[in-house]
Amino acid sequence: MTANREQPMPMPDGILERLRRVRLLGLDVDGVLTDGRLYYGPDNVELKAFHAQDGSAMKRLMASGIPIAIVTGRTSEAVDRRAAELGVPYLFAGVSDKTAAFEDLAARSAV
Repeated sequence: MTANREQPMPMPDGILERLRRVRLLGLDVDGVLTDGRLYYGPDNVELKAFHAQDGSAMKRLMASGIPIAIVTGRTSEAVDRRAAELGVPYLFAGVSDKTAAFEDLAARSAV
């Protein structure tokens, strides 16, 4: 029996060269690292579901020397914990202007 594997999507011309120039990856949380749904547990604790494969990819990227920044408009203990577990060096929570936060970090990091 043959394994049912999806074929990789073809990459646009020049994409690998552009990817080689990446020096910092910036991510939001809701809808990017999660499916965007909000869950509330007992005592109104906010719960989030993160995919293990995203975490593995983030660790591999950081191990290759590319730092990751998480910038989110909400504050969440779940996000704090996930960032700490993965060793994400930059976490900005409760940020109203995410673009400004990314631009400031990029300027300070000289990327």
